[in-house]
Amino acid sequence: MEENHKTPQNVTVLGLGAMGSALAKAFLKAGHRTTVWNRSADKAVPLVEKGAVAAATVSEAVAASELVVICVLNYEILEKIVKPVADELQGKTLVSLTNDTPAKARQMASWAQAEGIDYLDGSVLVPVPEVGQPDALLLYSGPRHIFDKYFPVLRALGGKSTYLGEDPGHAALYDIAMMNIFYTSLTGVLHSYALLNAEGERAEEFLPFGRQVLALAGSFLENFAKSADKKHYPGDLDNITMEAAGIAHIVHASRDAGINVSIPEAVKGAFDRAVKAGFGANGMPGAIEGIRAPEKN
Repeated sequence: MEENHKTPQNVTVLGLGAMGSALAKAFLKAGHRTTVWNRSADKAVPLVEKGAVAAATVSEAVAASELVVICVLNYEILEKIVKPVADELQGKTLVSLTNDTPAKARQMASWAQAEGIDYLDGSVLVPVPEVGQPDALLLYSGPRHIFDKYFPVLRALGGKSTYLGEDPGHAALYDIAMMNIFYTSLTGVLHSYALLNAEGERAEEFLPFGRQVLALAGSFLENFAKSADKKHYPGDLDNITMEAAGIAHIVHASRDAGINVSIPEAVKGAFDRAVKAGFGANGMPGAIEGIRAPEKN
């Protein structure tokens, strides 16, 4: 494997947005012969200057390499690009680093299998500037033998390239779970900053306290994971009824300050549903039962 990593391989990158371009640059930096294609041909110019070959069509790009990596906005766009060239992709390997849902990843894997195309689904879990770095985390799922075959090439994209298993939707699931933590927690931060500003306070002055509470929240991850898996939520130190009352204070303070209350109200809704389901005396992890409750139309 080490020798293959040092041997230049042919690889094609479809989609040259900010992330796709970063992927192509990482392959080029690793010495791989890289062919690129994008609907807007001008996106390929900076990569050609670095040594890439620009293909005029998707068919031409696919023909250039046994390994084809695609990174576009979603699977709707992905399908419009790859399905018309299914015949050209037969016998090759398609790796999607396109963010979407686990269900979409599994559907694409089924389509690829029916068309005689090897398929891996993956997710890039770092910002664009970190692609190709030793600490860059990328997740992959799909047939193990395909990952093992192309890992020497794919690890050019990040030193922490990780295989999650045979289920092609696994990488997308972990990506969604990680991004959910990222977006929801930081949206909570922004809500707090808006509340502070509305009360005439500077968010920067609050920073030491914000860092402290985020560190505290991180310390609960392991306990919450065990509670979620075991469905066991002891209420020795706190209870959901009490927590829901605390969240109500956030809603009221936000309303008093004249800012939008939809974020804390959504959180309170999950806690209230857990209480209604009979988990009011359980500890905070029991709020997951208010999240597990299916959405009612």
